[in-house]
Amino acid sequence: MNIKEINGSSLSQLKFYNEHKDLAYQTVKKYLKDDFDIDDVVQSGFMKIFDKPECIDITKNLRGYLYVIFKNCSLNFIKKKKYTVEYVDRITGDIVEGVEYKQNMLSDIELEMNKLSPMFHLVFKCYHIENMTHKDISEKLGICVGTSKSNLHRATKKIQNKLKTKIYE
Repeated sequence: MNIKEINGSSLSQLKFYNEHKDLAYQTVKKYLKDDFDIDDVVQSGFMKIFDKPECIDITKNLRGYLYVIFKNCSLNFIKKKKYTVEYVDRITGDIVEGVEYKQNMLSDIELEMNKLSPMFHLVFKCYHIENMTHKDISEKLGICVGTSKSNLHRATKKIQNKLKTKIYE
């Protein structure tokens, strides 16, 4: 089938879809587990192909091109899903998608952080709250970079151990 034919004809698009849907589903299933998400990503991948069929070079490996399209669509879907922002609706004041338990978890982390030794507390705060690098922390506190990394690791482990018995739902 000539790729240029799929530009406006729904019959040719259906034929192209039927020829390549197995590759699309196999590729997306490597990255996603939910069947509904898989269907959405496959559909968006084919929509990209059907929107700009002139971008496909038929002299090159079509299956490889399709694999890359569906892999990238899967990875983009994962990125979007990962960074979905949860918020409190300002109009109704309702908590949307678990913000309450996240607030509880953050307050528990802050409580445990305040129980750390002063040096662990400072390193943890500088790294996670002030977004400083280990080099900046070492210069600010007058310690070695390795000491900064070690203190951060130990502080994080202490907080994790304290919070692992709590369930946030």
